[in-house]
Amino acid sequence: PICFAVHRRVVKNGSWTGFGVNNAVPVDRSAPFLRVVGKDGKLRGLLVNYACHATTLVPEFNRISGDWPGAAMDELERRHPGATAVVVIGCAGDVNPEPRGRLEHVRPHGIAVADAVDRISEQKLQPLADAPIGRFGYAGLPPERPSTSELTKRLSSDRKSTRLNSSHTVISYAVFCL
Repeated sequence: PICFAVHRRVVKNGSWTGFGVNNAVPVDRSAPFLRVVGKDGKLRGLLVNYACHATTLVPEFNRISGDWPGAAMDELERRHPGATAVVVIGCAGDVNPEPRGRLEHVRPHGIAVADAVDRISEQKLQPLADAPIGRFGYAGLPPERPSTSELTKRLSSDRKSTRLNSSHTVISYAVFCL
């Protein structure tokens, strides 16, 4: 199993008290994957799922990064030249990586995913009988469209992420809705 995912909601006396590390709640440590092998037997691609948010780098890092999924893809493609790796976070829910907050935490998380894929790949895998079928649909949830007064209130929030999101929304309204 891959062991860097932890539940992120801290609950005390039955009430949510904030975000942190909650080891009392189980998380999915599996990493199901699909290997794509050519007729020549060469590995062409890997689709890997690990249910954990890509939030090793917290908002204060403020740089573009592939976080741990990007590191996992890089590591898998380095180990398997000619193959394309895609990592998805699936149903990450309330799961964050741990440790987190520093750039040097990213690569070990990616390596952990690559190690798990390679370890499982050494076992006899079951081939698919038929080609996979993909489907797309909408959940039908209406997008949130906060009022100007609500956005103004959010611009003075104590939370930096709320202020940033609100300022981007105000700019988007100004550019696209006028």
